Amino acid sequence: MSAVEANRRKGRLVTVLPVAIFALIGAGFYWGLFNGNDTLPSPLIGKAVPEFDLPPIEGRTDGLSTADLKGQVSIVNVWASWCVPCRVEMPLLNELAARDEVAIFGINYKDRPEEALGFLTELGTLTPASAPTGTGACPSIGASTACPRPS
Repeated sequence: MSAVEANRRKGRLVTVLPVAIFALIGAGFYWGLFNGNDTLPSPLIGKAVPEFDLPPIEGRTDGLSTADLKGQVSIVNVWASWCVPCRVEMPLLNELAARDEVAIFGINYKDRPEEALGFLTELGTLTPASAPTGTGACPSIGASTACPRPS
């Protein structure tokens, strides 16, 4: 093999390799978006709600406990004032709550009371409850993986 042929092969490899890598990455993204697997795994599916009793947000009177959830289908939303997706979903949850078809409760996560109350004043109030910052409300209800995380 001559030096010219070796350089051509090397040139083709340098041209083809990045294209091939890009195509594989693109195929992986395409499969991830359109494979039809929309399930959200949870270790809590099919399990009873753990016993808990959370205090209200300071300045409010409505806390949340296991007793509030018994005997009815309920949605428990964990939210925080700094959580962007929480801000997007709160008006939708309030709209759903207005239909009175399902009980909706909220648990505030790691906000100072004034921030939590400001969020509820700005975006509407479902039936909020709060665990004061640092008490670990999410693990106490068995939802440590479902809590918003600061970005």
